[in-house]
Amino acid sequence: MNKEKLEKIKLYIQNSKSMNTQRSYASDWRHFTEWCKLNGQDPLPASASTICLYLSELATTHKYSTIKRRVSSINIAHKFKHHLPPSKEVEVQALLEGIKREIGIRQEPKKALLLQVLPA
Repeated sequence: MNKEKLEKIKLYIQNSKSMNTQRSYASDWRHFTEWCKLNGQDPLPASASTICLYLSELATTHKYSTIKRRVSSINIAHKFKHHLPPSKEVEVQALLEGIKREIGIRQEPKKALLLQVLPA
């Protein structure tokens, strides 16, 4: 396959996700790999126990929606390196369900904008 065709394929793959999603995935992966380095764990392929340790720490400081996004980012990194996504492990799924029950998934409502605040 020629270089031009390979570049086109690479572009299509990059465009499969929005730039914001790509930035989020990169940031999440960077956070996870730094955590792994600090805790003596292998980020790729990550074991179920590594993911469980990481997520249980996140549960003390992050919202469930952020935790789920981090899991997605870790899964994507594994898939692109042809490893099985670690969230498919039964222990990780059970942990996520437990975190969801413990910290909840309720969104914090925003305060309503009062008409008195709007300029005339």
